Amino acid sequence: MRKTITVLFIIFCLLTANTAFSAEVNVPAATVDALYNAAASASAGDVLILADGGIYPITTTVANNVPLTIKTADGAATKARVVFAADAAGEYTGNMFQADAALTLKNIICNGQQGTLAPYATRCVRQGELGEAKLHLDGLEISRFRFVVPGNTIDSLIIENCFLAGNLSVAGGWGGTFDYQDEAIKYAKIQNNTFMFCTFGPFLSNGWGDYRAAVYQQQTLIVDHNTIYNITGAHGPTTMFSRIENVQFTNNLYVNGTMRPNEFFSDKYTDFPQNEDDITDFVDTISMLGPKGSWLISAEMVDSAGTVIDMQSNNISYTSEVLNAWSTRGLDKSWTMTNNTESVIIDPENAYFEEEVTFTDAPATPMFAIEAIADYCVLGNADPVTYAGETPFQGWDWWTGLDATFDLREKSELDMSYNTDATSYTAGIGGFPLGDLNWFPEKKAEWETYLTGVETNETAVPAGFSLAQNYPNPFNPETVINYSIDKPANTSLVVYNSLGQKVRTLVNEMNTAGTHQVVWNSMNDFGKIVPSGIYFYRLEVDSKVQVKKMILMK
Repeated sequence: MRKTITVLFIIFCLLTANTAFSAEVNVPAATVDALYNAAASASAGDVLILADGGIYPITTTVANNVPLTIKTADGAATKARVVFAADAAGEYTGNMFQADAALTLKNIICNGQQGTLAPYATRCVRQGELGEAKLHLDGLEISRFRFVVPGNTIDSLIIENCFLAGNLSVAGGWGGTFDYQDEAIKYAKIQNNTFMFCTFGPFLSNGWGDYRAAVYQQQTLIVDHNTIYNITGAHGPTTMFSRIENVQFTNNLYVNGTMRPNEFFSDKYTDFPQNEDDITDFVDTISMLGPKGSWLISAEMVDSAGTVIDMQSNNISYTSEVLNAWSTRGLDKSWTMTNNTESVIIDPENAYFEEEVTFTDAPATPMFAIEAIADYCVLGNADPVTYAGETPFQGWDWWTGLDATFDLREKSELDMSYNTDATSYTAGIGGFPLGDLNWFPEKKAEWETYLTGVETNETAVPAGFSLAQNYPNPFNPETVINYSIDKPANTSLVVYNSLGQKVRTLVNEMNTAGTHQVVWNSMNDFGKIVPSGIYFYRLEVDSKVQVKKMILMK
C-alpha cells in the first residue's frame, strides 16, 4: 500500500511539475516598483494582474527572466497605466520593460515622457535574447517612446490592437517603432494597430538599400488592418521589408504616410532612384515613390531571399492640405511602382489605391512642420529654413523636440473612424473597412467571425463523403490530401489562409466515384510560395462541405 501511494505521488509530481508554481498575482497599484518586484519574483507562467485604472510607477526597468504575462484585469473599465518615476538620485530608467524570456503585455497604457531624459532614449520594450520565445503586445497604448527595440534573436513578434503615438528616432535617424535590422526573427504579425506621429517608420527590417545577411532572413511578415497617420519620416521609407521570404501587406490605411515630398540628403550608396545607375547587382528595390525618391514602402529583392509580397487592398493617400502645401511649392506626390514590382507582388494592380478619408476626430496634421520641410526641399542646402530656432536637416536634434508641438492625444480622446460612404469602408478583403478595425467595434466583431468562418462551416460528414487529414501535418513544403466520394460529382477543393482569403484552388471539376489524392506544394494560384502559418482546406461536393486545418512550417 505504501509503495502504491509513493508511486502515485511521484506521478502527481511529474504531471504538475510545469504548472505547480504558476499563478495569477494581483499587483498593488500606486506603489513605487511594485510591478518591478512582482516580475522579479515571478515563476514561469505567472500572470501579473494590474488593477482597473491603477497607476504603476517604476524607477527600474521591469524585467522578466521567465515566461510571463502582465495585463490589466479582465473586464476592467480603464486600462492600468505604467509610468516612470525618478529614483533616489533623481534619475530615470531608460527602458520600461525588458523581455529576457517570453513576454505578453496586454491592455496597458505606457507613458514614456519623463523628466529631462531625451525622449528618444526611452524604450517601451527592450527585447533581450529571446531565442525561440515570443513577444506579444496586445491592446497597449504607448506614447513618446522608441517603442520596441530588439536584442538579437526571436521566434515571433505579435503586435495587435495597439495605439502608438509620438515615436522618436535616435540620433542619425534610425529607431523605428519595430526596428529589426540585423536580428533574426522567424515570424511577425502587426495587425489592427494605429500609428501616428512617428519620426521614422513603424515597421523596419533593415532596408534602405542595405544588404541584409542571409543568416537574418525572416520567413513571414504580416502587416494587416493598420492605420498609419501623419508620419514625419526622418529619412528613408516609412516601411521597410528586407530579406523576408513572404510579406502579407493587406487592408492598411496610410494617410500622410510620409510628410516629406522628397529624399534629398541621402547618405546610402544604393538609395533609389538618385543612384539608380549605380545600384549594385545584389540589391534591388521596389518603391512607391515621389520625385527624387521619397519612399513609402521599400523591399530588398535578392534572388536568394526569394521575396514574395501579397499586397492587396491598401489605401495610400494624402490629405488635400498636405498636397496643396507641396503643389504650391512646385512639389508633386505622384505614386508609381518600379518595373520590378511584377516580380515580387502577387497582384500589383490591386495592391493599393488613393482616396482621402475624413476621420471623425483625428489629431491635427502638423502643417507647420510639413511646410518647413517642403520649403527646405525647394531651397536646399544653400538657404535652409529654420524651424523652432533650429535648422532642419543640419543635424538631428530638432526632431527630438518636434513631438511637443504635435496634437498628441491619448486614444480615449480620439475617434479615428471615418466616413462610412468612403470606398475604404468596404474595400478590405471580405468587404471590411481598411485600417485599424478597433475604430469600428461592430465591424471588428464581424471580422473576427469571418476569420473563423471557414473553420466553423464544417458539418457532419455525410455517408460516402470524406476528407482526410493532410499528411504530413505540419508540413514543408508539400503535403498530401485525400478525399473520397461515392458517386460522380462536381468537386471543389480550395485552400484558404487564416484571413479567409482563397490561396489555391486544388480541384474544380467533375470527379469520378472513389478515393482521390492531391498534393499541395505550398504555392498559391500565382505560382508564389506562401508564408508559414495556419491554412484551411475546404472540400465541397454537390453542396456538401467539409473543412480541415493544416499548418505550414518552414
